[in-house]
Amino acid sequence: MRRWMPMAMAALMVTTSVLTAGCGSTKDPEFTSGQPGLVGSGAGVADVQPSSSAGALSTPAASASAVPPTTGAVVSGATTAPIPAGQPQLVRLGVPVAKWQAEFDRIVAAKYRLVHFDGYEVGSQTFVNALFRPSDGVAWQSRSNLTAAAYQTAFDQFKTQGYRLADVSSYLVAGQLRYAAMWRKASGPVWVAYHGYSQSAHQTKIDALTKEGYHPVAVSVVAPNNTPQWTALYVKENIGSWLAKSWLTLAEYQTQWDAAMAKGMRVSYLSATQYAGSVRISVIFEAGTGAYEARFGLTAADAATKTGSNQSAGRLTRAVAGYAAGSSARFALAWS
Repeated sequence: MRRWMPMAMAALMVTTSVLTAGCGSTKDPEFTSGQPGLVGSGAGVADVQPSSSAGALSTPAASASAVPPTTGAVVSGATTAPIPAGQPQLVRLGVPVAKWQAEFDRIVAAKYRLVHFDGYEVGSQTFVNALFRPSDGVAWQSRSNLTAAAYQTAFDQFKTQGYRLADVSSYLVAGQLRYAAMWRKASGPVWVAYHGYSQSAHQTKIDALTKEGYHPVAVSVVAPNNTPQWTALYVKENIGSWLAKSWLTLAEYQTQWDAAMAKGMRVSYLSATQYAGSVRISVIFEAGTGAYEARFGLTAADAATKTGSNQSAGRLTRAVAGYAAGSSARFALAWS
């Protein structure tokens, strides 16, 4: 009952930019740009787990529970290698969209569940990054390559069946807007989601929801025909300090990262899109403690290496975004 589309990756070479994290207590307004679309919401059980968060450590000590990745745990591009068992995570980077379904099916059959899907474009090609965790017995559903109408239909269907939206993203396939989403049949805080919003509509909504005690867990922006559209998911719970920013250049992302680090906040979410030949980043920072690392501008090989070394040190991948750098791909990630 799960359908997904694949995405590919490209080779790369560029300098790595380093980020750091911190702790803080501000909810600054979003930067954004862009007409409202459909809105949906769901009720749930109040007060779920506050997210764990971070300080800024580049080379923290390994955790006692660290599990070094085995072959097939962290993979760039398409692969037919066996899916390893017993891993705390599986990470896929730059899977060509045409090969995504096959890889998704193999991983799910090995008893892992999808937790995040990130679609991105390099030239005319679309690729997928994805994070999986071990199955936990909770029923879940996922869909990708959905038009706005198909996404709304799935959204309404799963809400009626008692599922809550856990992840949503927007991306382009052959220049056409597509959505990917994942639902879990589990209790949790009240939540609200929308898609296809302009910058002004998104800003109005995030301001209103913040006043009502919600915080964003995903803010995905994509620009079909160079027209930015915002898709977002919020939950109503108190997680302490957080900061959400979107439509950032890479330089602005570094600036925001530095400011967030100074306030004790770490990256919990990333997405990226192309606009008029440049890259735009969306990021959510949350307060927290513990070992943490974040990077951007990584090649696929460097991203896989960094992910493996972080897993060996007991840190899992919390956020990933792919984007184009000329005719190659680059990756932004965060681990804790």
